[in-house]
Amino acid sequence: KSLRDLGAHLDDARQYEARIVSGDQSQETIAAYNYSVARAVEAMEASGLDPWGSGIEVPAANGNYQFKGSFLTKNSEIRPASYRAIPTDRFLAGGYYFKQLKTQPGIGAPLAVVSDHPGGGIKHDLGESSVYGTATAVISFEGNNARLTIHESLKEDTATLKGRKYPLAADYSTPIALMVHNTKVESLGFARLIHPDRYAATARMTRLQIYDRERIPIIFVHGLDSTPGTWTPLLNALRGDPELRKKYQTWVFSYPSGYPYPYTATLLRKELDRMNKTFPDHKPMVLVGHSMGGNISRLMLTDSGDAIWRSYFGKPPGRTHLPGRHRAELEDALIFRHRTEFDRTIFISTP
Repeated sequence: KSLRDLGAHLDDARQYEARIVSGDQSQETIAAYNYSVARAVEAMEASGLDPWGSGIEVPAANGNYQFKGSFLTKNSEIRPASYRAIPTDRFLAGGYYFKQLKTQPGIGAPLAVVSDHPGGGIKHDLGESSVYGTATAVISFEGNNARLTIHESLKEDTATLKGRKYPLAADYSTPIALMVHNTKVESLGFARLIHPDRYAATARMTRLQIYDRERIPIIFVHGLDSTPGTWTPLLNALRGDPELRKKYQTWVFSYPSGYPYPYTATLLRKELDRMNKTFPDHKPMVLVGHSMGGNISRLMLTDSGDAIWRSYFGKPPGRTHLPGRHRAELEDALIFRHRTEFDRTIFISTP
């Protein structure tokens, strides 16, 4: 049934594409085309078939389609079969975090794209996007060849139909809303404050979009009794600005805020090491810390020497006798040098 539905939606999309390229760019026709594309994507996902390799044959009323999908952005790390595409027109974001939705009218069906890891859960892997990405689907036709193209709408502004360019539709808000809702990230704040040891595995840095070496990474660090969800209104606003979303890419660092923050700073340093290894070509970055996250960020800019160690133990490290494992942890937390990755740091309500 899903395959038959896909064929019917492709018939509709083909009809509306023909109207658009012939000059009918009314809101009604564009909305009908976008709706047909969204429903085709849903049917494709429900069918369980893989159009990303050699393509698939799809039966339809006016003859079978040869249906094939691709990402417009050529990126060897993207494995389309590992992602699920969710049309955002099925949802309405709102509430405190989304007082104003950031969207762009145009051609295509806006999507939330999420990595489909076996067994569920969020995989801690900087090489995979493990959150809801922002994209737009466009289907174009040449005879009975139907080509599905996934656009990275945080980066791309136009779509092409029959050799003509049109403004690309985009929904910058709903993918963030789905991420916050489905990961239940906000429920972690108080729990991680009271029982940080139980949530050690949640200390991680996560990118919120496809990595782009040409865009400046911004890393957001939340505060006490908080989570990355607290950045949602700001992320929504940044995505709504055409200049900022083209020049910057956003990351968040999440951690159990019940830890002493010098220890959390060691975790951030380790995540930065992982980032540098995975993406060695990234640009100098911006670090943004709120409240206790600002204190953690401050330690990224500091050379401690042995001053903190001496103030705590009353003697230099060489004369302090501690068991091996504990000594290593304390040295990481109390003796450190500034990081060189950051070009600018912003403090928000930081003690």
